[in-house]
Amino acid sequence: MITQNIFIMKKTNIYLSLFIAFNLFIVSAKCASSLIEDPTIYKITSEFLYPESAHTKKKAKINHYSHDDKALGVDTREGAKNYGRLKAALAHKNGKQALEESFQDQIDIRSLNVGLIAPGTANVSDQYMDQLAALHPKLTRLDFSDCGEISDETLIRWIARFPNLTSISTNNCYNITNRAIIYLAEHCPGLQEVTLLDSYRITDAAIISLAEHCPGLREFKWRGTNITDVAIISLAEHCPGLREFKLSTTIISGAAIISLAEHCHGLQIVDLYNNRRITNATITSLAEHCPSLRQINLESTNITDAAIISLAEHCPGLQVVELNGNRRITDAAIIYLAKHCPGLQKVNVYYDDNISRAVKNDLVQKGIRVR
Repeated sequence: MITQNIFIMKKTNIYLSLFIAFNLFIVSAKCASSLIEDPTIYKITSEFLYPESAHTKKKAKINHYSHDDKALGVDTREGAKNYGRLKAALAHKNGKQALEESFQDQIDIRSLNVGLIAPGTANVSDQYMDQLAALHPKLTRLDFSDCGEISDETLIRWIARFPNLTSISTNNCYNITNRAIIYLAEHCPGLQEVTLLDSYRITDAAIISLAEHCPGLREFKWRGTNITDVAIISLAEHCPGLREFKLSTTIISGAAIISLAEHCHGLQIVDLYNNRRITNATITSLAEHCPSLRQINLESTNITDAAIISLAEHCPGLQVVELNGNRRITDAAIIYLAKHCPGLQKVNVYYDDNISRAVKNDLVQKGIRVR
């Protein structure tokens, strides 16, 4: 009898749990439905980089919802809410109408992370792109990072509508080829920032086209082994105003970097991570020609103390120096660097056993971060 009662009680509890779960599901669905039907759900305020109100003319920027490092936020919670609203608008059957209404807000959109409004393919309708181009002609920055399935055709459709682009990112866009990048170079001569990390189907031809058609480039970021010295030398010769240069995990030789140093004296940020062809001669030339260097990444290169000493002597404004993976650097070079660069903020040598614990502790005591 007792066993039967226990069985009935367990069965009753199961039915009760199922009943509660079902009702919670119904309530959640109704709330979600009312949320989407709420006309305020479509209001776009600060989810884009550099939106500028026609009334206040104040810039509001969001950090965690853009891949761009310059997207520094003033209210990330509001940014999250607005992104949620935008995605709901796009997913809803009346999304186009909702976006039309949202365009009436007097927001001056300057930058758009396409991957956040159309994840994966960035394949939004022509009608939407036409509206965006017509109502926001000042949109000059597009980020397609992680839109892995985007094709040349789709990227060209976007580029054609925004000829005044100054910045574009196609990180991890594995299907993009030279065709799209050459089209970009020919139709957007005002480009200043180009980021092409892990773009495995892009070769020298595309980079040379960028260099020849976009002489105002200030930032170029690349990761991969499918370009050669020829592309980098072309950038150096045609884009003397480069300020930031990232070239990690490549097979580029020191000769190409020396050419860059000789032509681009205003370089401030250089990243040469994971390139064993970078030697002391390369870095000495960079230091001598680019005294304004503030940040440099030389992790996993092929340098010794001589390169660090040259940097310290010629670039006293250095703030960040990344050196992990260089086992031929000694305490003497790090001490010399800290002495001659008073603004030093971070030195990456934490994982290098060739740098003593005493020197690392001394850096920390001086207020320099050791990573």
